[in-house]
Amino acid sequence: MEKIPTSEASPQKTSLRRAEEADQRFLFEVVRTAMQPVYEASGQVVASDDEAFVEFQEKFNAEDVSVIQYEGIDVGRLRVIRTPEHIFVGGIHLLPEYQGLGIGSSVLTTLIEEAENTLTPIILEVRDVNIKAAALYEKLGFVEQQQRDNMLIMEYRPSTENGLT
Repeated sequence: MEKIPTSEASPQKTSLRRAEEADQRFLFEVVRTAMQPVYEASGQVVASDDEAFVEFQEKFNAEDVSVIQYEGIDVGRLRVIRTPEHIFVGGIHLLPEYQGLGIGSSVLTTLIEEAENTLTPIILEVRDVNIKAAALYEKLGFVEQQQRDNMLIMEYRPSTENGLT
């Protein structure tokens, strides 16, 4: 698939829909394809597609997962777990041909607005070899909190200027 001829995704073109059981194969392929360069950079050995898909199905929880859509087309996966203490982003993945278009920034900006409105921090993990993703998170205001093995734990802290703390 060729890259879409736009440099920045607008929030109006980007949307989320609740994942369904029928989306599992698509979501698996999105994660697998999006993470392939990261796996290669980290030297991680990846299980066969069949084994990996079975593991993916076992861990799949549709309540935590959304399908990212761009102009009505399914292009990615977002996993978010909300607790009273934080919003945990357990993965944001886009098909390679839709990366670099501002879609991920648009999705994360919506989460940042939620964090600001609820004064709830956002926490995410990113592999230390995924420099491109870490740079995006830093650009959006996430700060590295710690490194655990090959993972950077990053956090976005909402501003407290509105006096609601």
